[in-house]
Amino acid sequence: TSAMPPSFMMKPSLLLPFRKGNRRWLVLVAQAYVFHLLLSFIWAALFYAVDGKQWEEAEDGSIGASAFDEALWMMFCVAHQLTFGEFTPGTEAGRAIVCLAAFEAYWFQVMAMALVLVSQLAGERRVTILGVCQRFLKLAWPSFVAFYTIVILLAVVIAAVDFDNSGDPDRDPDMPHGFGTGVYFSWCVAHKVSFGEVLTVTPGGRTLVGILN
Repeated sequence: TSAMPPSFMMKPSLLLPFRKGNRRWLVLVAQAYVFHLLLSFIWAALFYAVDGKQWEEAEDGSIGASAFDEALWMMFCVAHQLTFGEFTPGTEAGRAIVCLAAFEAYWFQVMAMALVLVSQLAGERRVTILGVCQRFLKLAWPSFVAFYTIVILLAVVIAAVDFDNSGDPDRDPDMPHGFGTGVYFSWCVAHKVSFGEVLTVTPGGRTLVGILN
């Protein structure tokens, strides 16, 4: 007997298994994305307020008279977890803002997928962004706590292994160092946003980064 073709070839709708007539998920994701872009603009404005002057005064900093467009571009890239490394934060405050933006970008993608999945469940009432967020936090908070406990513990170890070398006389003065740098690096790796200006150089640090990633 001849082999039967795959089910999706006999019924192409299986490739897009959305409930018939239900396109609310598309509206919800579009609304969430607009809010996501608005937050990216806010992150860019905050980042420019703390790091903009430094970029404008640096020889290899901003291209034009203002560094706001570069800050906006960097945060747009962070929002989509696609960083190139041509622009990087230069202050502790700038790094803190990048960490917040990376956190928001990471969980936006998770929530966008949750909106699509929940909207297709049989018997679901009118799905809202706020309602899905509340359900997600209520059901997934143990995993959330476990995830960030692991991230913070690994960040502490990576910082101690690779970045706590301020007292080393052989340290390269051009290389970022310090405990805060290690935590910033680890946080960016965990949220899939890394600029490449900070790197691990020891086998132990690289092994931990592999686990974290």
